[in-house]
Amino acid sequence: ERGHSVSGVDFAPALVAAAKLRGLDVLQAPAEKLPYADGSFDGVVCKVVLPYTDELIAIREWARALKSGGAVLASYHGAGYYLRYLLGDAHWKERIYGARSLVNGWIYSLTRRRLPGFAGDTIYQSERRLALHYREAGFEIVSSVHGRTFAGFPVFIYHRLRRI
Repeated sequence: ERGHSVSGVDFAPALVAAAKLRGLDVLQAPAEKLPYADGSFDGVVCKVVLPYTDELIAIREWARALKSGGAVLASYHGAGYYLRYLLGDAHWKERIYGARSLVNGWIYSLTRRRLPGFAGDTIYQSERRLALHYREAGFEIVSSVHGRTFAGFPVFIYHRLRRI
């Protein structure tokens, strides 16, 4: 309606089908292999996708699919998100979710590998690790904002990036 062409990507076939029923242009693909040509977009919006991906490869894909000077608006789960589950007033299953996500995030930070199977399905994002990935992929951070914190760690991290 505002003169922009918008495309979406999701890994889950059911979500892609639901979006298509609403008339949206959505393709099924992993974030690490976007089905678009180099330099196809002026902008990328990514809302809490990286916890479920290989961060560096997904960020490289943003850079590949963006035009020079293109922008990224991204939000992430910080360590505080999972600490809320682990240390807050949560059900035991949610505490396990928080613990395995934190452990998996630490292992990923050290080895760039995830725990196998279900245990390795999600990781938290850290400002330091993201900054390294951004630099490697050719991005600069335009702005960085944290939502609220838990135990001194950000629950959500919001970044605006520019492809250089």
